[in-house]
Amino acid sequence: METDVSNAQPLIVGFLANASRIGDREREGRDTTICCIDHETSADLKKYLDLCSVGQIYEFLVDRCKSSGFTLWDMIPENRRHQYAKNRPLDRTRIKHQFVVMMFAKNELMREMKLFDVVAEEFPTLATFLVESKRSDYKSLATDCQRFESTLMIDGVAGALVKDFPVVTVHDSIISTEKNAERVAIAIRNQFATHGLNVSIRRSDEQGSRK
Repeated sequence: METDVSNAQPLIVGFLANASRIGDREREGRDTTICCIDHETSADLKKYLDLCSVGQIYEFLVDRCKSSGFTLWDMIPENRRHQYAKNRPLDRTRIKHQFVVMMFAKNELMREMKLFDVVAEEFPTLATFLVESKRSDYKSLATDCQRFESTLMIDGVAGALVKDFPVVTVHDSIISTEKNAERVAIAIRNQFATHGLNVSIRRSDEQGSRK
């Protein structure tokens, strides 16, 4: 049984965005909190984190893009469309792909993307963080995300469980036997909660059916 975190990458990026704000407050000599979501979290970033925590950020962006009349064709910069590609309606899978590209692409490409315009309008704090975090080296954000994900899933979750039963980590998911799946889910929730984050958990069996 595979147990994973919905919207894990967007949630991690949101955490890092807020952590950078906390770092700014520390440098300014202001009171801070170790939690990700605190009383000084900007309203737009809190909304973003709340959507990620219930696994709905991609659905929100699909609805937002559709309300603007966008199709997949609109989301891909004209100079980057494959000559034989066909236009498609937007759905969760396509928005997820676009979002991941947006997060980890160079700023020049990111700024060309319609999805970034939507994110900048809905979540300006996050958009500013994406630009600033990749300004000197666009690869640094991916490295920071991988490092934090490893701290959560390998050091934290797997480290707490492996003494009791075997587990395998795959990015933001843990593979275990079905009888231990609930313990895995609890360990994941507890680990993310130490950083002030709530998460939505998904499970799938070896045939890939969701539970």
